Amino acid sequence: MYPEVAGRQPIAYYWARTGTCANPACRAEVPLLKGFYLCNKPGKQVHLKPVITGTKIRFEIGEGKYDGASWMNRGNMSCPVCGNTTDVTTLKKQFTSGQITDRMLAVIDERDIRQTRSINGRMVTVNTTEKFYRQPSNEEG
Repeated sequence: MYPEVAGRQPIAYYWARTGTCANPACRAEVPLLKGFYLCNKPGKQVHLKPVITGTKIRFEIGEGKYDGASWMNRGNMSCPVCGNTTDVTTLKKQFTSGQITDRMLAVIDERDIRQTRSINGRMVTVNTTEKFYRQPSNEEG
């Protein structure tokens, strides 16, 4: 399905469209995200953790609960860099003029693991697979 990268088999790529902040002093490219969780189920919470340097926004993969606010609300974008709100009309103009770009934020791989489980009172080693969340490599985007 997807090509192997560094011996890992990707099963999904996580992309987001980016809008440009309407503040002329900022102009940060902001991923249009309502939520940051890649996985949010009991026992496993994985999220994108924003790291902001100047007007650049990159992401690290974090585990556990994430309390950050959404950057999108009713079609309006809140810039995490300067706090400016770019309204839905301005974002629509960016879409129709082709200024909106896509950005890969995360890759979800499948990897083999060995687990020891108790089955009917006996300890048994089982080969299984699990999902692994990571940042995209340079060759992926």
